[in-house]
Amino acid sequence: MKLLNWLENLKLYKKIIIILFSLLMVAFLNYFYYNYQTLKLPENEKFYEVSYNQEKEEEDTMTVSFDLENKYAKYIIIEYQTTSENDFTVSLTGNSSNTYGDLEDTKYTDYCYSFLHKCGFYLHKKIGAEELTFSQKNVEILSITVDNTSSFNWVSFTFWGVWVTLILVLFLFKSVWFKKLHLLAFLLCISIGTVFLVCCHNITSTTFDDETHFNRVNTFITHSKSDSELESRLVIFNYLRTPQEKKEYQEYLNQKSTEVIEDNTNTNLFRLCNINYLPMAITVKVANTIGLSYTTSFFLGRVVNLLIYSIVIMFTVKIMPCYKLLTLLIGILPQSIFLASNYSYDPTVTAFSLLAFSVFAKEYHYKDKKIEMKSVIIFVLVCLYASFPKMIYSLFILLMLFLPKEKFETKKKCYIFRTFICFIFLLCVSSFLLPTVTSSDIAGDPRGGATSVSGQLELMIKNPLAFVKVFIKSGILTIAENLVGPSTFGLLCHYGGMLIDTGYYLVLIALVLAFISEKDFPEIKFKNRIIMLMIYFCIICFIYLSMYLSFTPVGANVIKGVQPRYFIPLLLPIIYCFSSKNVKNTISYENSMIVSTTFFIVATFILIYFTIIIPYCL
Repeated sequence: MKLLNWLENLKLYKKIIIILFSLLMVAFLNYFYYNYQTLKLPENEKFYEVSYNQEKEEEDTMTVSFDLENKYAKYIIIEYQTTSENDFTVSLTGNSSNTYGDLEDTKYTDYCYSFLHKCGFYLHKKIGAEELTFSQKNVEILSITVDNTSSFNWVSFTFWGVWVTLILVLFLFKSVWFKKLHLLAFLLCISIGTVFLVCCHNITSTTFDDETHFNRVNTFITHSKSDSELESRLVIFNYLRTPQEKKEYQEYLNQKSTEVIEDNTNTNLFRLCNINYLPMAITVKVANTIGLSYTTSFFLGRVVNLLIYSIVIMFTVKIMPCYKLLTLLIGILPQSIFLASNYSYDPTVTAFSLLAFSVFAKEYHYKDKKIEMKSVIIFVLVCLYASFPKMIYSLFILLMLFLPKEKFETKKKCYIFRTFICFIFLLCVSSFLLPTVTSSDIAGDPRGGATSVSGQLELMIKNPLAFVKVFIKSGILTIAENLVGPSTFGLLCHYGGMLIDTGYYLVLIALVLAFISEKDFPEIKFKNRIIMLMIYFCIICFIYLSMYLSFTPVGANVIKGVQPRYFIPLLLPIIYCFSSKNVKNTISYENSMIVSTTFFIVATFILIYFTIIIPYCL
């Protein structure tokens, strides 16, 4: 702690010098790591074409071979052309040096777009005899080159630069951030989100259902050839490893964006279930209108989604009357920020649900203070906006019924208020319940397979005991895992997620420490605790039920489509119900904030480094 206090007491110009010097060191080390082998090579080995043996065609594949005779190769770039409209893969199999410099058998695979002419492998090691195997025959190889020219890895620099700067800013200005936790929440959201924005692929599938989310955003914009190409390939997760491939892909999309095609989509963004896409859609539309490139516009849509999420979490922490540190940590869960850095409405649901709960908690916490109309309007609007994509979260509206009569000037106003809340709730419920009950034939989500809402309802009525068994096994018994499991804390969709490892335990410890360090506990009646928990349990049941009806094939004995991210909005409300003045510890609140935040940052660092940086960016 003495070191932290010494750092904080430094003069401002010294703090700035420390941060700039650290960034320069990160840049230097980053450049040296990726180029120290290149700098030692003679000019004729920095960029040259490789001679390869005649192509061998088998039943469904084509193979060529070459030998670098244990020479260093940074990038192997293959130029090709194909008459096929199908994408394909290419594998590089052979010998390459390990950490000790000995040759060992290795295999790398790259995904190739049919409309491009380059694919490649980032090796950064010595290689010997190699074979290239293409998954289809009709591929003509134009050239195979070794690119050992020096370059700067901006993705790696961003990753290390953000973490180093974040740690320094936190501890150099400790008193600012830990006195104003809402500003710290914004800083952490933006910092972690920036890492995701730069390190994740900009124009490819990274989150689940990318093609659906982008298609809905795109209905607000003139449809182009680029949109059509992108949407058709967002279903498959792939990662273009080399900058040469990425550059050609982006140039292709930017070029084809001027070719307008007939738009056959009929998605209406002004429908309630789609309205959360509007900020991203408007951003992309404005970017296109002012002449920005297609890939830049796509990137800005992701930036706006992150910015909205960060601002909402900031106000959530600011409004929350207690458990501010816990609220901050739940708001910066890696999975939520990852989704907020991409095209998805799930972070909108999470952020605005937490904001609505914070408004309720503020009114419930200060029982002697009369409720203001402003708070009521904010709560209802925020809660509705969070529920538009998934109306099951509209049950949060019922929380306002727990406000005591003392919050109102007269009993009449209290009854009017409660009637209004019940009316809004019934209106929300009817928007998704009535169509399900009254319609005789409702199709389910086709992504789940042979789905049918009406078919599932009929099956439930005919076999109620079997349904209860499936619901308990695939639903009720998995609640704990979905609430506090590693996939809830750190699933980064197609990249992978947090395991039950050091990072997971650091997150758990941080959350527990934030909970027990609270000094200003809310006073909740036992009856209210039970009813609140029943409301949250109903939301959980509706999550499972909605996925059973719409995403699970008729007759399946497991509930499919349930994602841990659906449970994140419930973490804070459930923990809030278990608050108690009997929970005490001797750790100061400031130290708890430092330890909890540090643990969370380290856990997020571990998660991103081992699931994104090492497999895809080094």
